[in-house]
Amino acid sequence: MSAIRYGENAVFDTQLDAIEHKFGVSLPADYREFMLKHNGLRLNVPKFSVEFPVSKIDGDVTFFYLHQIYDDMHIKKNSNLAAVNERFLCELEHVPGAFIIGSDNSTDKYVMICSGHRAGCYFWDRDHFYSDFGACDIDEVDESGKLYKVTDNFSDFYQLILNNIKDYSSFYDGL
Repeated sequence: MSAIRYGENAVFDTQLDAIEHKFGVSLPADYREFMLKHNGLRLNVPKFSVEFPVSKIDGDVTFFYLHQIYDDMHIKKNSNLAAVNERFLCELEHVPGAFIIGSDNSTDKYVMICSGHRAGCYFWDRDHFYSDFGACDIDEVDESGKLYKVTDNFSDFYQLILNNIKDYSSFYDGL
């Protein structure tokens, strides 16, 4: 069994263009290329997990999936790229160029800031679990949750995911 399942549907430039227009962002070339090739990804849980360190958090954060594009926004609302951004992006109005690209296995999200001096991929602590750790890269506004920079670009973020897959299949196969 593979640790990762890539997106179910093909993605086209026109769909990415429509998302850029709808959410007012210019998606970086490396992210566009990934979406055109894979249309997101999801871990095969519980047999696999991803955890990695974030510099301003004492401990690791978890990762579960990169959202997919679906033709119908009402399909799979929790992993549908457009639906997730429509539902939660308003909480990050204070962060220009922000775009939600993924989630952990709770309410936390992964955000890509698409341009400017803050460009990169961030862990968004929506559930305030890490709020006592002090320094963050982008402070919350109105209880929105702090953002912690993970990588400077999407390619490095994707590589971080691939490099930190943990295989628990032998444990689950033995049950």
